[in-house]
Amino acid sequence: MQDRPSQTKYFIPPDNQRDLFVAGTLPVFAYLDVGVYGHPILEGRTPGVKIGYYNPPDVQRIKTRIASVEAFVEECMPALRGARSVDVSSSVYSPAFRTSRSGSAGEAQATSSRR
Repeated sequence: MQDRPSQTKYFIPPDNQRDLFVAGTLPVFAYLDVGVYGHPILEGRTPGVKIGYYNPPDVQRIKTRIASVEAFVEECMPALRGARSVDVSSSVYSPAFRTSRSGSAGEAQATSSRR
C-alpha cells in the first residue's frame, strides 16, 4: 500500500477572485498538525488552488474539525467557499518529485462539484 493523500481537489475561484490565489500572492502551504497541504494557482499548469488532505496511519495529530479539504476551505480559506471543486485524478506525492511532470488541468477528472 502506497502512502498517498486521501483526498485532493482543485478549488477554482470565480474570475473576480482569481488574483487572490495565484503564485506570488498565495504561498504554498501546509498545516502539518491537521494533514492539509496545498499550492496556489500556477497559470497554465493548474486550473485552481490544489488542496490535499493527507492522513497517514502512523502520525498522531491533534483533534480537529478538519477532516476533509472541504472542511479546511470552510474553516481556513473562506474566500474559496462556494468555489467550484474538481477531484484530482492523480497526484504526484513523492520526495523524488520530478519537476518535468506538470500539474496540468489534464490531471483533473471531468466530474466537478459546487459547494
